[in-house]
Amino acid sequence: MLTSIQELFQHMHWADGLVWNSVLKLSDSNNDLRLQELLYHIHAVQHAYLRIWLNQPLDLPKATDFGKIKDVSQWGQKYYNNLWEYLDRIDESSLEGIVNPPWGDRIEEFLGKPPSPATLAQTMLQVISHSTYHRGQVNKLLRELKGEPPLVDFISWIWLGKTQTIWPEV
Repeated sequence: MLTSIQELFQHMHWADGLVWNSVLKLSDSNNDLRLQELLYHIHAVQHAYLRIWLNQPLDLPKATDFGKIKDVSQWGQKYYNNLWEYLDRIDESSLEGIVNPPWGDRIEEFLGKPPSPATLAQTMLQVISHSTYHRGQVNKLLRELKGEPPLVDFISWIWLGKTQTIWPEV
C-alpha cells in the first residue's frame, strides 16, 4: 500500500505543479481573492496533515500572511520537499497507526458523535482526494478567468509516463 500512496502523492505533486503553472500565467491572478484563498486552502490542509503526521505543532501561516499568489505557490512547493523526506522514513506497518487530528472536537460537534479512528494511510488518502477535489474548483475558476485549466487526471499522468513535476519558477 505504501508504494501506491507514494505514487498518488507523486501524481498530486505533478497535478499541483500544472495548476500552478496555469494560475501564474494569468496576468490578474494576484487580484482574484477566491483563487488565492482556494490555493491557500489546498496547501494549508497538506501542510496541516504533514505536521500532524510528524507530531509537530500546527503553526501554519494565515492566508493573509501571503502578499502575492506566487508566495502561496512557493509555500506549496516546500510541502513536497518535506513530504518526500517523511515518506522516505516510514514503512508499510506505520500506515496502520491511528492519527488523531487536533480538530477532533469540531468533528464531533459536526457529526454529533466522536469520529471513528482513522489510520495514517486513510488520512494520507484524505489529503490526496481533498487536493484533487479543490484542484477541480481551481480549474473551474481558471476557466472563468479566461485561463487554460490543465488536464490533471491521474490516468493522464500514467499515459504520459508519470512525468516529473514542473513547478513554476517564481
